[in-house]
Amino acid sequence: MGFGDVILMAMIGSFLGWQPVVMVFFLAPLCALVVILISAISYRPREIPYGPYLSLAALVVVLFFRELWPFWERIFSTGLLVPVMAVIGTILLAACLSLIQAIKRLLGIEDDEDWWYEEWTSADQLGYLYSENHDRRQGRWRETTNDWPGIDAGQGTLHEKRWRTPPPPGGPFR
Repeated sequence: MGFGDVILMAMIGSFLGWQPVVMVFFLAPLCALVVILISAISYRPREIPYGPYLSLAALVVVLFFRELWPFWERIFSTGLLVPVMAVIGTILLAACLSLIQAIKRLLGIEDDEDWWYEEWTSADQLGYLYSENHDRRQGRWRETTNDWPGIDAGQGTLHEKRWRTPPPPGGPFR
């Protein structure tokens, strides 16, 4: 999850409440797994944003809350056992991941940790565009005499520009 997903979850929580947002949090991976299985069969790209699945899970919770709530009510009514279940789930997850790694080693399957170096990803594209757009002394953002005064704030370079240039005689801000 990226920070945009965290903001989306906050927005969903502000509209639905804390109990439905927990339901959304656990239903979103199930929605994503269905799409990932389909995309694995059809050989689609690996980059799949998580926000649409959070939104889809929120829609499922809104539409089917009455049908889903009896199951979730039992979970929420356990009270202090919820953190205990979370710790047990974390331990079981670590055990399953270790078991999978052991099975891969027994079968002779190498850890391919460098798979993401081989192709140009969306993160590479965004990094390229960020480096192109960020520096005022290069590319499309070359300084001109009729610059909009808020361009430094829009590019996130206002503090750098204030740091690099001395303040004018009238005060520190321009």
